[in-house]
Amino acid sequence: AIGHGGQPFAVGTPDEVLRELEAYRGRQLTHLSLNLHQPGQDSAAVRRSMRLFAREVMPVVRAW
Repeated sequence: AIGHGGQPFAVGTPDEVLRELEAYRGRQLTHLSLNLHQPGQDSAAVRRSMRLFAREVMPVVRAW
């Protein structure tokens, strides 16, 4: 499996990513490591993904 530290990457729609991140809710974590740009990815597509993450995912995670 591809991931980091034994955990798979959270990839997909905002709802899918939030479902993956839900496992960390309430664990008093202080950091979230993001890798939003893989080698060879189109920069414009990466920027769209970053904006989507900021708009749809981060507000929910912050509210936890």
